[in-house]
Amino acid sequence: HFTVCIPDLHHLDEPTCYTSDNIWVALMFLRVTLLPRLVAELMLRGKDMAHVMARLGNVELNTWFVMRALFIANFGAVLALIGSAVLTTAYIILLTERPYPHVDELADFDSCLWMTIITMTTVGYGDVVAQTRIGRFVSCIVACMGVVTVSLVINGVVARMKMDPREQRIIDWMDKSSVKGQLRNAAAHVVQVVVRQYNANCRMLDRGERPKRLRVHPRIRTVLTEFRWAKREASADIGDADVNMMSAVENIQERVSRLERLIEEMHMHLMPRRTQSGSAVPPP
Repeated sequence: HFTVCIPDLHHLDEPTCYTSDNIWVALMFLRVTLLPRLVAELMLRGKDMAHVMARLGNVELNTWFVMRALFIANFGAVLALIGSAVLTTAYIILLTERPYPHVDELADFDSCLWMTIITMTTVGYGDVVAQTRIGRFVSCIVACMGVVTVSLVINGVVARMKMDPREQRIIDWMDKSSVKGQLRNAAAHVVQVVVRQYNANCRMLDRGERPKRLRVHPRIRTVLTEFRWAKREASADIGDADVNMMSAVENIQERVSRLERLIEEMHMHLMPRRTQSGSAVPPP
């Protein structure tokens, strides 16, 4: 057994002494850094075809590649690794702060866990801080780990929430259909206002009054301006290829509806008509 004493930051006459047990336990917990390598070895065991495909594609199947693939495919693995890192660093902080002669908050594991979580999430309330030199060094490492942890969580959430190309294609189609519907409504509004004003002009002519010109009528000019804006937005959101595709889909829908009506008429024509006596009469 041996003891390592480190001068204190605030009390030079009372150094912080660490026994060999504390040092070996802290070094033992450092083996958690080998956990990603173990996970990579277990995932690649017995998958010779993956190594062959990696060589053909000039891809190196290392630990970093496996961990990235695991993070994208399984978000629970990210949370498990983050949880193990939080627990390990919290216990290491406990080992570094407990031998401090004037230890107060960080003498318990729950306080160390609280400080670790607050530091890794980059919140930093400052209510609980490390007092020893080694404890502050470990806190700096925890702060750097927090930046990586936040980025991994954000990447996992984005990968889970991101839509695949098929789903995104449906959303684009819905947006473009909505824009096209707004354009149709604006055009119908223009026709409605023009027809109403035309009927009003006809009644004015019958009464011998002078009709109003349609081009300079304020209401008609307003609806024409709205229609121009709707058309401009539609042309900006919908390209020529999209318009052609939408027209083709609409034509297909009309043909399918026409075919359904034709099949229904043929079915009704081929059904045997029954007489009043109940006997079936073949169709003419």
